[in-house]
Amino acid sequence: MLEMADSYTYATLRNEIITNDKPNATENDLVFDNYAVERFRLNDDPIMYPSIDWRRYLLNKTSVQTQHNLNIPEEQRIYVTSYL
Repeated sequence: MLEMADSYTYATLRNEIITNDKPNATENDLVFDNYAVERFRLNDDPIMYPSIDWRRYLLNKTSVQTQHNLNIPEEQRIYVTSYL
């Protein structure tokens, strides 16, 4: 299985794709500005510039499962009929 790239690598490669397609691209043309790329590299602000493997985070092997049962005695059941 392929390994996911971290945020810094993704941001760098995404900007590199744009600069390869448009050699005279300015910083306004890039997806991530230099400040954001540097924050991803330093990982000094994990709230605003996180480096999370979302696939592993969201699709973990454990999950919460609940089940509810409702038992009504036969003498207390109400039957509802509907006509269209």
